[in-house]
Amino acid sequence: LEFCIDNAYISINGNIWRQTTGIPMGGNSCSDLANLYCYSVESQFIDNLVADNKIAAARSYKFSRRYIDDFLSWSNTPPPPELYLMSYKETTDNSDDVRYIGQRIRIEKGEKSSQRWIRLSVADKAQGWHIKPSRFTHGDSCAHESIGTGIFTTMAIRALKLSNGYQDFRTELEANTYRLLNRWAWLVH
Repeated sequence: LEFCIDNAYISINGNIWRQTTGIPMGGNSCSDLANLYCYSVESQFIDNLVADNKIAAARSYKFSRRYIDDFLSWSNTPPPPELYLMSYKETTDNSDDVRYIGQRIRIEKGEKSSQRWIRLSVADKAQGWHIKPSRFTHGDSCAHESIGTGIFTTMAIRALKLSNGYQDFRTELEANTYRLLNRWAWLVH
């Protein structure tokens, strides 16, 4: 563990730098290390609730979900950020809308006040970024054209799995088609 944390190096413009704070994003063991760290904090948090005889509070976390540093909870707040030595970034747009691991989860209301359902769709966190990421290889690159097709197919399957409505799936599929054609514009002309 110490070896992985103490020996993270990156190369920038031919210079080699050692990372001295945190773990490198994308490292082979980094997501496992992040999950283990968060698990240890949350396990201690739940154990403390039980020790303080706050059984109902401890049980209220049974529907909470974690994926690396993302936390989703339906009925309560996550453990205090001070326990993690990190800060939280709220991704709830309003009381009926949340983004979690690339998925937008909304509570939709029907015509009657008692009608409600959960609507799932793709959440593009890059939408608010000033720099737009390249999701597809460029048509002028040396990458084989099948790579763009493979990426498009994978993103279509992702949209299908993250959406529970036809219109949301279609909107995401159209957006990815547009992105792919922009990167391979020379093929269309």
